[in-house]
Order: sequence, then structure tokens, then C-alpha cells
Amino acid sequence: MAVNCELQEQQKTFMPLLAQTLTRELEQANRQLASLGMERLQLYQKLEQQGREFERQAHENPLTGLCNRRAFFQICEQKVLQAQQGTELSLALLDVDFFKHIVEAVNGLH
Repeated sequence: MAVNCELQEQQKTFMPLLAQTLTRELEQANRQLASLGMERLQLYQKLEQQGREFERQAHENPLTGLCNRRAFFQICEQKVLQAQQGTELSLALLDVDFFKHIVEAVNGLH
């Protein structure tokens, strides 16, 4: 009986200490998870931003900032489909020889 009482007394002392230790460990794990969640969110946002930048670069002429050939043909395809639905369509093309040299010369003036 004395041994049983002694065990109960030890459990009364030990259980709150165990609960405190486990609570601290859980709080630390929660802080780590929150930190990882924020890091994941920041990486996701950076990835989205890079994706938008790659999309822009894929459709923009770096010298002029205007649509490149790929974007031009995508827009033309959309407009032709709209014209087939009844929307009016006009197209004008301008071909400037050595346009890159002109742009570089103008950029050199700024």
C-alpha cells in the first residue's frame, strides 16, 4: 500500500512536468510549421511572379516592348476566330528593314 501511495505521489509530480514539456514541444513544432508555411507562401508568390515574367518575355520584343511574332500570331488567330463569328477585321502590316538598327540607335540617344 505504501508503494502504491508513493507511485501516486510521483505521478502527481511527474504528470504536470510531462504535460509542460509536451506543451512546449508542441508549441515549438507549431512555430516551425507556421514558419514553413510562410516560407512556402513566399516561394509560391515568387514562382507566380516568375511565371508572369516568363509569360511576358515569351510575348514581348525586348528591344521595343511591343508584341513579338508569337504574340502577334496568337492575337491574329483570336481576331480571325472573332471575324468568323461576325466581328469586323482589318489588318495592316508594316515591314521596316533593319528595324533592330533603328531601335538600337534610338535607345542610344536616351
